[in-house]
Amino acid sequence: MVAGDDRINRRDRETHEDALSLLARECPVAGDLRLVAAPLDIIRCVERMAELVRSQVSQAEQAFDTRDVALARELVGRDSEVNRLEREVFGRAVEVGDDLEVREWAMLMILVARCLERIAENTVFIAEQTVFIVIGLFREIESAAQLA
Repeated sequence: MVAGDDRINRRDRETHEDALSLLARECPVAGDLRLVAAPLDIIRCVERMAELVRSQVSQAEQAFDTRDVALARELVGRDSEVNRLEREVFGRAVEVGDDLEVREWAMLMILVARCLERIAENTVFIAEQTVFIVIGLFREIESAAQLA
């Protein structure tokens, strides 16, 4: 994930540079501006997802190590934010336009977002196992209210 994050950061810088260069050279029309804005939004969403997922992995590890059921339950709400961001990345990627290179990059970001979502989903599984260890019953954690 760290190596992928470095690649995403590098691509983020390249995209910003390309966007500024396009704006400076071409005096773009509305369609061009959308083509520039969509990848920037996608990068922002993927970066936010990566931050959330890193935090979730740490929280799942801490909850498991300390057998903290409350901390394990908190992961559910955070997972829904990752799910929302994944849908946002997908929606933005669909809108990138006809440029093949940008479209290919957008599809790659969909895959990255999906992988991050799967990691986040696994933190929920770890949270469920933590609850099982502590209370002796296996329950899927769908919401914090369900186990209250």
